[in-house]
Amino acid sequence: MSLTIKQAGMLTSIQDLGRYGLRHLGLSTCGAMDSLAARVANLILGNPENAPLLEFTLTGPILEFHKSTVICLSGGSVDATVDTHPIASNFVTAVKAGQTLKIGSLRTGCRGYLAIKNGFQARQVLGSCSTYLKAGIGGLGGRALKENDRLGFNAWAAKKNFKPDIAVGQGFTQYLEDQEHVQPVRFIRGPQTAWFSGRSLNVFQNQSYSVRPDSDRMGYRLSGQKIECSYPGNLITEGTAMGSIQIPPNGQPIILMSDCQPTGGYPKIGNIISADLPRVAQLKPSDTLTFREVSVEEAQRELIEQRISLNRLAIAAEYYWKQIQNEY
Repeated sequence: MSLTIKQAGMLTSIQDLGRYGLRHLGLSTCGAMDSLAARVANLILGNPENAPLLEFTLTGPILEFHKSTVICLSGGSVDATVDTHPIASNFVTAVKAGQTLKIGSLRTGCRGYLAIKNGFQARQVLGSCSTYLKAGIGGLGGRALKENDRLGFNAWAAKKNFKPDIAVGQGFTQYLEDQEHVQPVRFIRGPQTAWFSGRSLNVFQNQSYSVRPDSDRMGYRLSGQKIECSYPGNLITEGTAMGSIQIPPNGQPIILMSDCQPTGGYPKIGNIISADLPRVAQLKPSDTLTFREVSVEEAQRELIEQRISLNRLAIAAEYYWKQIQNEY
């Protein structure tokens, strides 16, 4: 095997971009909570966006490498070292066989990602390598990683005079930093928005919510002033989507995340736009957020702009790795 987990951190698992097309069979999509950060880490290394990588929560793992390779960290900002040398996020970093990567606690954000050149070796289950913890499938035995686990990857030995180009991810790093300060979280109307009065909608958009400690990969539970539903009937269970904002009888919103159930019986006041879901995934317990309604057109425009930025990163990285291949 290629590396050994010396310490696993709070919750570290193998993820990719998820398991699609199976929700009608009762299977969650899963995949990286912050899909934008996962894409960035893989693209900087010249990998496919969907290559398997490690997702860690709040505290990163300690890994001993048995093969040389290059890596990239992304997501929440973190203190990390290769042996005693500090390394930065969103940059290419060479790691030699015998060296140890230590990833500390996240200074900002809730989730970090470790991508490796050519991706981790992980078996696909139903079209994805993502770990689905509740079903026990995907990743490594369908579970979180633990001490002494061994993972494989295809070796990519950096030559002696290999000098990582710190500029390859620099443009996108600035984009990510700009996004961190975008507030509030934007949403479009949901299928049951009409079940809520104008007053309830005003309350929903004009208060700060706190993320509760019992939030997880399935859903973010929020705490704030109660949202009253004015519809007297009950909702027949129907399909849900990642980003749906459910309002249960206690009036406290729940945001459905990567491991969310395929169906649900709570009315949905809205759906967070796809471009903003990665920012939600980086919220920690007790962090606060506010909501603002936007049009479908604005949601589409934001996603297109994000995609254009990713495409620019992919082109820059492809050029960089072609140069590396020619020079060495």
